[in-house]
Amino acid sequence: MNLLYHRMGLQPDYHRLLPSSTLSEGYIIYSGPRIILTSADKGITWKIQNSDDWPELNNIVWSGSQLVIVGGNTNKPGIILTSSNGSTWTIQAPGTWPQLIDVAWSGHLLAAVGVNGTILTSLDGSTWTSQKFPVQNGSPPDLFGIAWLGSHFVAVGAGGTILTSP
Repeated sequence: MNLLYHRMGLQPDYHRLLPSSTLSEGYIIYSGPRIILTSADKGITWKIQNSDDWPELNNIVWSGSQLVIVGGNTNKPGIILTSSNGSTWTIQAPGTWPQLIDVAWSGHLLAAVGVNGTILTSLDGSTWTSQKFPVQNGSPPDLFGIAWLGSHFVAVGAGGTILTSP
């Protein structure tokens, strides 16, 4: 089988695409620095969405009813974007938390993690609640990833940090 690749001509700061999420069969979403790419035909054609209001977009998850993207960087505070269709995006409570790096879905709860031990949870993607980080000594480490393992969340971060939800 021969594979044919086509360069989309993205600007240099759009070179890093992150994990994708699928709305329905054939509809794919990719996020990257200040960009969202959507394809409704299994990746044959792509629509580019971007905004100077968005900081770096770090990760994406489909909750069964909406897409949730988290992001932020050292120059702009954390951001959460939500969309039910992949075309229209809503910023949720912008600028109220530090950079967010990852997001996961349990089947009924969204959880996002980020710098300074940030842990947020939401039932609907619109209202987010900050969770307590169990700090022993000093300040909480940055959290880089979170996953749902079927019965609990596991978050990982700097300095070998591993946290599990009850």
